[in-house]
Amino acid sequence: MPEKSADLLLENNDLGLIGRNRKKRPEPFMLKALQKTFQLVGRISPSLAGRLAYKLWLTPTRFKTPISEQMALNSAVIESHRINDKDITTFTWQPTIAGDTPTVLLVHGWSGRG
Repeated sequence: MPEKSADLLLENNDLGLIGRNRKKRPEPFMLKALQKTFQLVGRISPSLAGRLAYKLWLTPTRFKTPISEQMALNSAVIESHRINDKDITTFTWQPTIAGDTPTVLLVHGWSGRG
């Protein structure tokens, strides 16, 4: 049986993930638009481009709350506490089984949701 060259193996790669025949995913429109915007703004005002990038990086993306999460939120007692000049929101649920000891779960929010 003749040996296959490395080039032929790369060309026949079933997954198309390595080698010269890597299949390139199409870039989403929003990503292309952001790239072009930052190229243009960066040429005109690099400091403005930097401030925009900083704001974009630190602004969480908001998503619609899934039904399963909405049901949990609706059953919670939600309170806001002022601690060191910061508003801290707490969610409290009643124990589901009589005699349960309280459980504390600390969760960092992600994309605007805890």
